[in-house]
Amino acid sequence: MSLIVSRDLQKARIRICEACPHFRSKTRTCGKPVIGEWIETAFKEKKKLCGCFMDAKSQLKFGSCPLGMWGPTENEIQDLAEKETFVKSMSRAQRVSNKELDRIYSIYKEVVGDSKKSNCPPCIKEDLKKILIKIKETKND
Repeated sequence: MSLIVSRDLQKARIRICEACPHFRSKTRTCGKPVIGEWIETAFKEKKKLCGCFMDAKSQLKFGSCPLGMWGPTENEIQDLAEKETFVKSMSRAQRVSNKELDRIYSIYKEVVGDSKKSNCPPCIKEDLKKILIKIKETKND
């Protein structure tokens, strides 16, 4: 499992963006590049466009459209929450079993994108911190 979606899903998301009146084809962004902008929806709600470069953002598993046109599934959100809970519990653990260590580094590979494994307790704690930072960044996208 990866934090990057399939090429087909990324293309489908881009098609949705390209059909949106707020998509800027010249910069390929959602609204003004980087800063976004506030708009009023058809339902008279105020929404902030993200300003993201959509060719990049549409690849992110937990990326989402600020207008709710696309985003992660409930299962993906639940899966990330379960991983976060497990990693937090391992951060507080005094000892880690081999099975737990395997799961830690499976999550590490998925979330951080790097293959590694350590039996060094301080190294494991540092790697758990890296996972939590990456999950926090992912949730804020």
